Amino acid sequence: MNSPSENVRVRLPSVDYLLQHQRMAKLIKLYGRPATTDITRDVLADLRQQFPGGSDRSSSEDAIMTAIAERLEVRANPNLRPVFNLTGTVLHTNLGRAPLPESALEAITLTARGASNLEFNLETGRRG
Repeated sequence: MNSPSENVRVRLPSVDYLLQHQRMAKLIKLYGRPATTDITRDVLADLRQQFPGGSDRSSSEDAIMTAIAERLEVRANPNLRPVFNLTGTVLHTNLGRAPLPESALEAITLTARGASNLEFNLETGRRG
C-alpha cells in the first residue's frame, strides 16, 4: 500500500509531460528549454516537499504552470539596479564600484559589441 507522500508523487505530472504542454512551449520559446526544464524540476520538487500528505492543490497542472512561469520571469529579470548611495560612505563596497567616466563606458560598449581578446593573449596566441 502506498503512503500519502508516495501518492502525491504519483499525482504530480512528470517534467516531460509538462514540457509538452502548449503553454509550456511558449515559456520554452521565451526563456529557453534548459531554464524552463530546470525551473519545472524545482517547482515539482518544492511541491513534493510542501505537500507530503498529498494535497489536491499540488496536482493542479494550471497552478504548476503558473508557478513555473512566475519563477522564470523572476529569474529572467536583472537583479542589479541603480540605487542612491545615501550611506555617507563615498565608495561603499556593497553598492558596486565608483562610477565610470563616459569615455570608459564608451570603450566598454565598443568592445562588447563583438568578439574580443577577453581570455586570449594576443602576444602569445594562447589562452590567458
